[in-house]
Amino acid sequence: LTSLLTCGRHFQNLHFRWNGLPDIDDVTAALAANPQIETLDLTGNQLRDRHADLIAEALKQNTNLQALYMRGNKITPTGFEKILEAIYDPSSLTAMESCNHTCYVDF
Repeated sequence: LTSLLTCGRHFQNLHFRWNGLPDIDDVTAALAANPQIETLDLTGNQLRDRHADLIAEALKQNTNLQALYMRGNKITPTGFEKILEAIYDPSSLTAMESCNHTCYVDF
């Protein structure tokens, strides 16, 4: 998955549903590098709040991703909140400026 995200090619959709991804540290680092990908489906991969934190940080840097699908993971409301704040945080003008307002996330 990391190789696909960093190869420089444009991908409209990458689906990795129910793949049991054990660790996504490299994936989130690649996602933060703003690859040419529009949709990433990570449904059902046993992702947890730690992964949600990494995804949230990556989304702050990514302006190309338009949709992220994450149903069927083990992320708590706290983890989802971090991702939502990365997309839209109205707490201040600075926070709003650093948000990724273009990405739809399906929990």
